[in-house]
Amino acid sequence: MLWLALLGGGLFAGAYGALIGAGGGFLLVPFLLFLFPDRPAGVITGISLAAVFITAASSSVIYARQRRIDYPWAVSFAVTGIPGMALGGYAVTFLSRSAFQTIFGVVLLLLAIYLLVRPVRFRRPRPNATPTQGNAEGISLLRRLPGALLGFGIGFAGGLLGIGGGILLVPAAIQLLGLAPHIATATSQLNILLTSPAALLVRGLSLEFVLDDLKHTAVLGIGTLVGAQFGARLSPRVSGPLIIRLLAIGLALVAVRLLWPTT
Repeated sequence: MLWLALLGGGLFAGAYGALIGAGGGFLLVPFLLFLFPDRPAGVITGISLAAVFITAASSSVIYARQRRIDYPWAVSFAVTGIPGMALGGYAVTFLSRSAFQTIFGVVLLLLAIYLLVRPVRFRRPRPNATPTQGNAEGISLLRRLPGALLGFGIGFAGGLLGIGGGILLVPAAIQLLGLAPHIATATSQLNILLTSPAALLVRGLSLEFVLDDLKHTAVLGIGTLVGAQFGARLSPRVSGPLIIRLLAIGLALVAVRLLWPTT
C-alpha cells in the first residue's frame, strides 16, 4: 500500500505541479509528512525536491516543444536562484519538525489568501510580443534586476521548504513582472530544473539518507515523471485564473492541515 500511495501521489503531484508550474512540491511535502511522521524535515524536503526536479525535467521538454518558455527570464531567475536554493537547503537542517510545519503552513495560507483575492493581474501586451515570446524581447538588463532579486528569495524559500519555489515564482512572475500565466508556468518549470540541483546537492552532503529513503524517492519519481507529461499537455487547454484559484483552495486546505496540530 505504501508503494501504491507513493506512485499515486507522484502521479497527481506531477500532473498538477506541471499544470500550474509549481513542480508539485507544495503537495508532496505534506503528503510525505503524513506518510513518514518519524523522518526529519530535511529528509522529507530532500525526497520532495528530487521528485520536483523530475517533474520539472519531464514537463520542460513538453513546454519547450510548445515554445512557451521565456528563456531570458528563466536565466535571470536561475542566476541568483541557484545560490538561494543552496542556502535554503542548508538552512532547513537547523529547523525542528514542529517549526518546519508551522513555517510551511503559514507561508501556504498567506499565499492562498492572496491568490483567491487576486489570481491574475493582466497587463496590456507589448505590440511586438507574441504568445510564444512572452515578455522576453527587448527587456533591458536593468529591468531584469528585479527578476534576479526575486529569483534569490524564491530560491531560498524553495530550498528551505522543499517545494522547488515554483508555487511562489508563478504568481510573482504574473503579478509583479507581467508575464502571461501560461508563459509563467512553463518558465517556472525550467527555473526549477536549473535551480533545484543546488539544494539536492546540499541535502545529499548534509543529511543521512537511508536505503528506504532512496527507494521511496525512486517510486515517487516514477509517478511524477508520468504525471508531469499529462499536466504539461493539458495546460494549454486550461484557463489561467481558474487554475490559480483552484490552486489557492488546495493551498489553504494543506496549510490548515499542517497548522492544526500546532494550535
